[in-house]
This record gives sequence, C-alpha cells and structure tokens, in this order.
Amino acid sequence: MVQLNATAAQVLEVLAASGDLEQVCSVLRARFPHVPESVIRRDIDTLLDSLRKHGAVAGA
Repeated sequence: MVQLNATAAQVLEVLAASGDLEQVCSVLRARFPHVPESVIRRDIDTLLDSLRKHGAVAGA
C-alpha cells in the first residue's frame, strides 16, 4: 500500500483529470508560489518515479 500526503494526492487528482503535467505544475505553483518552478517539476518527477517503482501508476 502506498500512502500519499495531501500534495501528492492533489498531483494525482489533477493528473487523472487533465492528463497534463503542465496543469499539475500550474496548480502547484499557485498553491506554493514561493517554490521555484524547477523544484516543483523535480518533485513531481520524483513522486511519479517513486509511484511507478511501487506499481501505483503506469506511464505517467
């Protein structure tokens, strides 16, 4: 079982609804305006890589 924090859950919700990583980044930039976009993108990539390794997502 994989447990997600609120931000990770939001990433998956937006990704499931839009299928667009750019939309995910936009939502997180609005939520965390003090965080550089490069950090947000890196964190999304890290999350998705981790979820893929655990078999929780495919092809995202």
